[in-house]
Amino acid sequence: MAAGYEPNTTLKNKKDLIKRALIGKRRELKDAREIFDEVAKNEFGVDQESANATEELCLFLRKEFPQLNKLNAALILLGSSVHAGKLIRKAFSSSEKGDIDLAMITDSKITDAWLLEEIGERTRSFLKNKKLQMCHYFNPGAENLTSLKSVDEALKLLLSSRTNGVTLLLFYFYPSYPPSTNQQHRELISQALRELSNTKYKQWLQICRLIMERWSGRPLTALHIIKEKHLFVVGDDIRSHELAIGVSGASATMMSTHMRRFLLATNKNRRHPHPDIG
Repeated sequence: MAAGYEPNTTLKNKKDLIKRALIGKRRELKDAREIFDEVAKNEFGVDQESANATEELCLFLRKEFPQLNKLNAALILLGSSVHAGKLIRKAFSSSEKGDIDLAMITDSKITDAWLLEEIGERTRSFLKNKKLQMCHYFNPGAENLTSLKSVDEALKLLLSSRTNGVTLLLFYFYPSYPPSTNQQHRELISQALRELSNTKYKQWLQICRLIMERWSGRPLTALHIIKEKHLFVVGDDIRSHELAIGVSGASATMMSTHMRRFLLATNKNRRHPHPDIG
């Protein structure tokens, strides 16, 4: 276990650990503090350059492919662009930009392989013109989700996540462009969870625990944490692999606050007012 990192330390101490580990040069002090204040206060640490490019890309693709306009296509921003990784790189003057992880969501699933390939190629060219790099695995031509249109559909997705995993479900929690797309999905998922807590509490609890584990649980597999690879761009300011693990673990606790609050608010079962969701 990393020196200075204890699982039971307070949230404030964990924030201090992250700051101490990352802040090595005075001129970078203000930027680093702002990053961790951002991810502590808000749910995501969004890189604005990536967000702007994603918004513009969505408009571009809907113009280039009329089918996407009819399907109400939206883009979901994933990865280091929303988990503060890119903010850390920029704060410490790293020349490594990394790629942009994206997924596309449409009213119905696109099965035309040629169309998806073309969407992927246009995405690559669009981002390249902005001196940005498309992720090979997560891009609009490779990841195509279907919109949730009702509470029943959200409930079906929740129940299937018990056996299929919650990774797909969590895509509906990320920032989307336009923003209203995943804002509506969150509301549908929230309603479905409230219904489930009243009728099948044990299943509600199981799903909530699966979500928390995948979102900000174990540092090596969690989605919404500061990854070790982002810490190592700092160079001499991170002195050991163990310290990086400690910082990553501390960020998981800090960055899980909003998700935990969201899930607990869906518990309407009066017999279990204080559930332990992890």
